[in-house]
Amino acid sequence: MRGLGPASRRWFDRATAKRVVGNAWPLRLGRRQIFILPTRFGLLAAVTSGVLLLLALNYRNGAVFLLDFILVALGWITIIACHRQLAGLELWGLEAPSVPAGEPLRIYLKLTNPSQWERFGLTLYQGRRAGVARRLNPGSTARLMLQLPPRPRGRHLLRDLGLKSDYPLGIFNAWVRIGHPGECFVYPRPADFAPPPPGDAGLGATGRQGDHPEDFFGLVRYRPGDRPGQIAWHVYARTGQIQRKHFASGTCMSRWFDLAEAPGDDMEQRLEVLARWLLDASRAGQLVGLRLPGLDLAPKHGPAHLTRCLRALACYPGPYHGINRP
Repeated sequence: MRGLGPASRRWFDRATAKRVVGNAWPLRLGRRQIFILPTRFGLLAAVTSGVLLLLALNYRNGAVFLLDFILVALGWITIIACHRQLAGLELWGLEAPSVPAGEPLRIYLKLTNPSQWERFGLTLYQGRRAGVARRLNPGSTARLMLQLPPRPRGRHLLRDLGLKSDYPLGIFNAWVRIGHPGECFVYPRPADFAPPPPGDAGLGATGRQGDHPEDFFGLVRYRPGDRPGQIAWHVYARTGQIQRKHFASGTCMSRWFDLAEAPGDDMEQRLEVLARWLLDASRAGQLVGLRLPGLDLAPKHGPAHLTRCLRALACYPGPYHGINRP
């Protein structure tokens, strides 16, 4: 599809709109959802095969006839093998974690191979950009990753996504279109140096007392250097994700962070200071709340709440739809 112009691409998108996938997860890829066309190398191979056929007819050379027929047969076998790499795969959904401004976007596609044969050359792509090709063993699950250039702060729709494979010879390309656009939130880059938040504004104790100086407060993401005893091994055995047990003092503090109290020369600097305050307070085990014009997020704790707060900063000055999605 790289060789199509804008008008041809629009026509192709309209013609294949009914065969896109991604409107409901999970889904199993069938024959009607898979497209296959020759690559540029495949077109060159077809032209070469035609030239060999003309030479064989002109000179009545049996060896050239045999070589040409072998190439044609190999091409037909390649069509079947290339189509087979995608047929029957199960797709479970797209994921695009929120990132700070200045960092590349990363899109993940979770898929499963329920068949008894390996799949090769599986690649997640968007337009002309493609991720690293992966192999998927029988009965296994993997996440394909596509990295995109950094984008400015905001909520970005990720269109023109798809899954493709050009295995085995690279002369044909089989792909499926993912029609439902994903989305990614780019929140302000946390300030490198931020003044401490107002010491008395919005600071209070929830009155939660524990039986020990430190009580179990929840699970947080594992950081390199954490002791093995801090890792929640039972969670790792169940989900495969490495998480760390987080303990907080008997009195858990709650904080409100208000955009009106954030210092800075312009609005972007104030948002960067807010992002730094939110991250530092969350890592310290505090309940954090966020006040923006038109939005109040009550103090809570945990990665999901921190993600909502950062997404709200990404969407400022609104609208704030989509910040509650997982």
